[in-house]
Amino acid sequence: MRGLSSPTKSYYVNFAELIAYWLWQFTPSLSVPLASLTAQHSHVLIQLYLHPEEAWGRRQSSELSALEHVINTRSDPKTGVITVELRAGVTELFYSADNRGERDLMRALLRAIGELLPTQEGPALSEEAISSILELHAPLGLKKKMLLIAPDSELDLDPRGLPHVRKLQKSDDNELLDELGKHLRTKERLDVGPIPDGERTNLLQKVVGFYYAELQKLVASLRPEGLQEWLIRYHEANVNATANHKQSLPTRLACFSSVPEIFEVIEQEFPDDTNAALASRFVIEYTVAQPPSGLRPLSLDLYDRLQALAIQIINFGFESDLIHFNLADIKMLLLPSGRLGADRELFKQAREEFLSVFTAGRIARSSRGFGRHWDERRTDIDATEAAAEPTPFERIDEAAQIEFGHSITELGRLMFYAAKFGQEIDLAVARLPLEELIDALADGLKWPREKITSALDLLSLGPRADFLKPPTPHPNWSVHPWRFNRSFSYVRRPFLRRATKGVTEVLWGPRHLYVAWINLMNLCLDGRLIETRSKEMREVMGEINVKRGDAFNNRVADMLEANTKLVVRRKVKRIGRLPLAMPSRPLGDIDVLVADRRRRRLMPIECKDLAVARTPHEMDNEITNLFHGHGRRKSYIEKHQNRVRWLQDN
Repeated sequence: MRGLSSPTKSYYVNFAELIAYWLWQFTPSLSVPLASLTAQHSHVLIQLYLHPEEAWGRRQSSELSALEHVINTRSDPKTGVITVELRAGVTELFYSADNRGERDLMRALLRAIGELLPTQEGPALSEEAISSILELHAPLGLKKKMLLIAPDSELDLDPRGLPHVRKLQKSDDNELLDELGKHLRTKERLDVGPIPDGERTNLLQKVVGFYYAELQKLVASLRPEGLQEWLIRYHEANVNATANHKQSLPTRLACFSSVPEIFEVIEQEFPDDTNAALASRFVIEYTVAQPPSGLRPLSLDLYDRLQALAIQIINFGFESDLIHFNLADIKMLLLPSGRLGADRELFKQAREEFLSVFTAGRIARSSRGFGRHWDERRTDIDATEAAAEPTPFERIDEAAQIEFGHSITELGRLMFYAAKFGQEIDLAVARLPLEELIDALADGLKWPREKITSALDLLSLGPRADFLKPPTPHPNWSVHPWRFNRSFSYVRRPFLRRATKGVTEVLWGPRHLYVAWINLMNLCLDGRLIETRSKEMREVMGEINVKRGDAFNNRVADMLEANTKLVVRRKVKRIGRLPLAMPSRPLGDIDVLVADRRRRRLMPIECKDLAVARTPHEMDNEITNLFHGHGRRKSYIEKHQNRVRWLQDN
């Protein structure tokens, strides 16, 4: 395949894999017909030919996708060779949510196989027989191997111009654990044996400090030229791999449902993708804040070590918070081998149980939304606006104008335009002098330069004296990589600035910029935007959370109302003439009150649509709100118990 363009090479691999997969699936139905060939041929050779002069990396016109134009096969019974010749227009058959394109291709190949058979065996692969094989093994639906989506519709799914994704390397983790053990024994004078419970968080802070110092030393030794480009490029590969894993969940399950391990593979992808992305983002955040001036060029080995250092910092920082917030009782000890050991079995078991349920939810959500990837849509930010509910989005825009100086719609327009514009510069890493970028965005968006400058300041990271001290008003924890939803992070600030020969340059990855926009929009629409400074934005976030709670409340009530033997009431503030109140204060309302007349029972239900808490700090907030309360603010449980007592007393 020398001399072929990258898209053409990719399609060769994809079509070869597709054909091999379906022949494997068809084996039960083909074994008997093909047995007649064994006397003449030791094997059947399928030669795949893609027209190299055609634009395989672009969408084709619909006229070019007619079957007679794009799929041609030739069979030679004397040699047992089948030639499959494809033109670029064939790809249009695959831009759909179902497998009709693959069925068309395999129908043509089955016909070609039938032409190899002796005359008396021909009926074994007649048109009727081929249709039966397809219906049995490849029914129209989600069972498909090739997923093609227009690259301008969802930028994170665009694989063009990217290196192979680089996972975290276990060997580097093991090496770092050995180095930590040596440090704890020789520098911290730690003896073999258990770590007292009261000293665990202090020790873990030292562990994080050790790995952070190693990260500092390694980054300082690196040559600055091309460093950010390398890091962004590999992070773009992470973004793309994560998006592809998520999008292909339904089709992989359909294709490999007979393979028992497929669910385990899918289940493990989520933590693998998440850890690689967390490490990659932290390395980018650190290197842009503390640009190096060393001589060592970055290599894959050094990149792997950077990633490994980052994930160790994240994991041990996370573990320290778990212990600090009393969310896990992880016993620790220095092992005779010299490594730091920990009993994480209970936490691991709980995490695995959650991950199994979470993965099932991901699969269900992905299956429900699978078809949207091929919906006819506009490819500018207006498509996103049109999909949002007008009233909440308008309220968010008004509050964002006060909070950020720009509406969410405006920020989204800038980020989406810059992502598309960036791909025209480079498919993986865009780079421009700051002034040129401001001019280009001002010209494309028809905004004043001052507005562009202000928005870029809001969305950019750059060098600073101390990585651990973000600028005002950001709290120190906003640079801790084991915390999520940080205002001073690469996810919230996807433009990176650096000084090159006295000129400020801006770098960005188009896919990450697109994902950062989706993240910002979701934070606002879900009411999860924190570290807000304006009263208006806090009020809007509160309103959204109330509406989300009401919607969940109604779903619970609807489910119970399906049982006709129950009487269900929502948001009950009084029963008859009696208000739900103590002599000194109201008690709020009962979310759902259920009466079972047959059993003569009342069941008050408190509904809480709990957000998925991803960090110890978030989990601690949820647990405190549920069970303990904050100061004079009572917990949800205590409030509910007061309402239950009122029902019992009245």
